[in-house]
Amino acid sequence: MKGNECRADCYCNNLKHLDNLPKGLETLVCSSNKLTSLKGSPKEVGGHFICYNNKLTSFEGGPTYVGRDFNCSNNPLTSLKGIPKYIGGNFYTNIKINGREITKEDIIAAGCDLKGEVIGEVIGDDAW
Repeated sequence: MKGNECRADCYCNNLKHLDNLPKGLETLVCSSNKLTSLKGSPKEVGGHFICYNNKLTSFEGGPTYVGRDFNCSNNPLTSLKGIPKYIGGNFYTNIKINGREITKEDIIAAGCDLKGEVIGEVIGDDAW
């Protein structure tokens, strides 16, 4: 997939849902909101998908394809259900599920073709 260089930056807007976002996004930043679900997000994001600092417990309703990095740090995840089928970059998370850090093997076992690594550090929006 090749994106159209379109970026949606919804950082820190008290969003509770992702309805009505444009299709064909290269990057989506929806960090530091009040999201409990990724429902309504585009099914494909050609670049980065950044959703840290929300209230997500799973990735259900989120994209199935992320061309570059996926950052979901600082969410109360209870499962990897709904994780994208493809992540072309790294998976950034500082989250533990059942008291255990998420590994690349966990991501792959959940059905994701992760091309990069699992990175346990949090990176701010200015990096994207």
